[in-house]
Amino acid sequence: MIKWDLKNIDTAKEISYKLNISFPTALFLISRGLKTIQEIKKFLYPDFLKEHSNPFLLPDIQKAIERIKQALEKGEKILIYGDKDVDGITAIAILYYTLKLLGNIPYYYVPSDESYGLSEEIIDKYIKQGIKLIITVDCGITSKNEVKYAKQNGIDVIITDHHEVQSKLLPEDAICIINPKLKESKYPFKEIAGCMVSYKLAHALIFSYDKLYNKNIVIIDIETTGLNPATDEILEISALKINNFVIIDEFYTLVKPKNKIPQEITKIHGITDENCSEAPDIKEILPELYKFIGDSIIVCHNASFDIGFLNYFYRFYYSLEIKNEIIDTLKLARETLSQKSYSLESLYKNLELPPIQHHRAKNDTYAIFRIFQYLIQLNSTNINFFLQENIDLVTIGTIADLMPLVEENRALVKFGLENLTSTKKIGLKTLFDEFLNFEEKITSKNISFSIVPVLNSCGRLNKANISLELLITEDKNKAEKIIDEIYEINQQRKEFQDIALQKYKELFMQQVDENDKIIFLYYQQTIDEPEIPSGVIGPVANYFVNKYKLPTIIIKDNIGACRSSDEFDMHFLLTECSDLLINFGGHKYACGFTIEKNKIKNFRERIFNVIKNFEYIKPELEINGIISFEDLTEQFFNELEFLEPFGMNNPYPVFLLKKLKIDRYLTAGVIEENIKIPIYINNKVIYITGYNLREKIERILRLTSTVDLIVRIEPYNKLIILDVI
Repeated sequence: MIKWDLKNIDTAKEISYKLNISFPTALFLISRGLKTIQEIKKFLYPDFLKEHSNPFLLPDIQKAIERIKQALEKGEKILIYGDKDVDGITAIAILYYTLKLLGNIPYYYVPSDESYGLSEEIIDKYIKQGIKLIITVDCGITSKNEVKYAKQNGIDVIITDHHEVQSKLLPEDAICIINPKLKESKYPFKEIAGCMVSYKLAHALIFSYDKLYNKNIVIIDIETTGLNPATDEILEISALKINNFVIIDEFYTLVKPKNKIPQEITKIHGITDENCSEAPDIKEILPELYKFIGDSIIVCHNASFDIGFLNYFYRFYYSLEIKNEIIDTLKLARETLSQKSYSLESLYKNLELPPIQHHRAKNDTYAIFRIFQYLIQLNSTNINFFLQENIDLVTIGTIADLMPLVEENRALVKFGLENLTSTKKIGLKTLFDEFLNFEEKITSKNISFSIVPVLNSCGRLNKANISLELLITEDKNKAEKIIDEIYEINQQRKEFQDIALQKYKELFMQQVDENDKIIFLYYQQTIDEPEIPSGVIGPVANYFVNKYKLPTIIIKDNIGACRSSDEFDMHFLLTECSDLLINFGGHKYACGFTIEKNKIKNFRERIFNVIKNFEYIKPELEINGIISFEDLTEQFFNELEFLEPFGMNNPYPVFLLKKLKIDRYLTAGVIEENIKIPIYINNKVIYITGYNLREKIERILRLTSTVDLIVRIEPYNKLIILDVI
């Protein structure tokens, strides 16, 4: 099925003209749901600081900070316990660098052949080492019994994870659980990787050394009938109480004036006498506001005006004044930014913050809040340095774990990709030098196909600690030796993976029926067969998902790997069968589990019973728009760079290319079923490649020399034919 929207054409032409971008780029952006110029600018040129969601919106993060700082102050031994995939090892590395920066060189552990999550056996090992605090990263959300065991042995556990939450398996004995998917989480974007959760914890931990940490701050704005408190009146008061930039309370009221509101004042903010007719007098409001403020730090924009007005009335009615510490965002902005105007409205607009209606107190308190948060971030040199220094690890881990590259993920990965070549991490730089081609810009595809498999290879062969050592080493010679070792392991991984793929292809013919709605393959290895490490079955499952577009479960002995596409929630499926599993974990697209061999038959029956009511609909091929050959300009290909990163939930542009005249084509592939059509753009020949399309194109070309192609367009002038119509 094919889907596109012809109504986008006129809008795309308008946006193309206003932003001076190519027509295909405008079509692509509109198809992504971007409707305004501001939304498109934010998508193309995200601001690194603005895109960071507040880490204190994650549940329990303050409890974690207090326990970690206690450990740091007492010099306690800390263990970081992670998962063995790339997301897991990047998450460990981020927290390792952070704790080391704060003066504690932590222990770390990556599982080898143990099952997913914490292990009592490993806990026993570190009890002997004197560990007092375990911080899990990218795992632990289902380690209920293991956390209880740690607690019984005098070890506190902090869980940081991003996998789906199973309430009956939540570790109740943990000091705290940090996971954006917990129901009490206020974090705005749930689909972040384990490395991002680790990054957020580290961010919050570093902020905890700032003078504003854990301080109550009240943001105040008022609307008045004029500029002089002796002759004019307050009409509206709004205040937000925040702590660590999280809103914890609000105060708002209109005020009943003694005199009629001048019409020229009403024109400015819209407040009328009728609005205020039932409002309380200023004398009644002042004590409530005073109590609300308490001993908080006060933030205002042009504080001398707001606090001057309030203090006039406090002195008049109650013979007291607000004497709290005051931060004026007007003064802070003048010290930090270079602007023509520093009015609240101008500043807010120039910082390209979300549109609001100004000159109403409630709206303006939110505006001041956003400006204040941004200015504090901008002036926090240590935090900015940390965030930029570790975005390389977040980028690799997020791409590796197939997180959707939208919203915060997309913005931060985009920045990370642009800065990977300048990483200061010796191990990463050595890895890139060995496995990346720097003649081309680093893209999400480069990382997915060249870096992630190499780093993952160690974990797949139960040697993930080697990849982790590479990420945290500061010794160039050691890094080069590790790279040599990883190269050999990666070669072994490829060999094992080829053996596994061949074996499961054979099993596919025996164990899968053409009407099955899921691919379920089971293999029990015998002594006389070639070794297949369980770590390589995940990529094999990916192969079947990509080839047959069906959710896939692959089991080797008692270990299983599940993969899915957008159409099916694999974690939901395993949850329905959890009573048959020893343990399991993961998310919608990828899960792992262990199972007793004698339960595999029942497990298969349950799986098929659950999925039988699932109505599989072949996914629509979404086309971003209709273009002509003339639209494939050099400008458009250059603009693809700004559309990066491409990946999960942000696929490459797909267009219907109308009326392409084909004079000739080449065949390729072992049986010459692939085609390559040469086209000329800017006096350069570019080949449009189509796989297994020779027969179809020959049939069409017998009738006409002009065809319509559905093409996927990738950076560096790469065009892939998805269909010929």
